[in-house]
Amino acid sequence: MKNFVRPFTKPAVEELISKFAKPTRWTMDGIKSKLYALYESEEAAKETRESLHDIVWPASNKTKLHADFATEPDA
Repeated sequence: MKNFVRPFTKPAVEELISKFAKPTRWTMDGIKSKLYALYESEEAAKETRESLHDIVWPASNKTKLHADFATEPDA
């Protein structure tokens, strides 16, 4: 996922990405604009991607989140 804009907290991000399926692990890049999450199944990843792609989060953000798939070596 990309296009994260601060301010936000890590617990808020974890709550967001865990709404549909809890990731087995996740990390953000150094400037906290991109997030990589690993889910137990492709189905869980797909449901999360479909639910979070193009949403505005947090509400103060004017840019929509972009959620897409990546292979683990990409992350």
